Amino acid sequence: MNKEARKILAIDYGEARIGLALADDEVKIASGLDTLKNDQKMYHELEDIISLNKIDLVIIGKTSTPISRKVDSLKKLETYLLNKGLEIAYQEEMFTTIDAQRILREKGIKNVSKEDNREAARIILQDWLDRSQG
Repeated sequence: MNKEARKILAIDYGEARIGLALADDEVKIASGLDTLKNDQKMYHELEDIISLNKIDLVIIGKTSTPISRKVDSLKKLETYLLNKGLEIAYQEEMFTTIDAQRILREKGIKNVSKEDNREAARIILQDWLDRSQG
């Protein structure tokens, strides 16, 4: 009997924008989903995305050297997700934005700063999926 694949959402959390990516733990291929403004509407938009995509697990990109002003707002997000009954895991995000910008430039994207959060979330999720195989 096959267990149903878990739906996974990755978050590249930034003070201005939040990148999102999706995958499931069966196919193990991450896809960029969206970029949200980190404003008062973000939680409502995130709730809609979680519900629509039937998310089971959220991977949050975290750096080993956190920016102090980002820590409190990230803790608020973590509390929100836990209160929604979601499982949370973490993936190192050091240099993901730099990697995302390089990948986007290689694809010919002109305004990489509009797309880099979503691409960074995809990288975070793909790294997590690759590390969790087995």
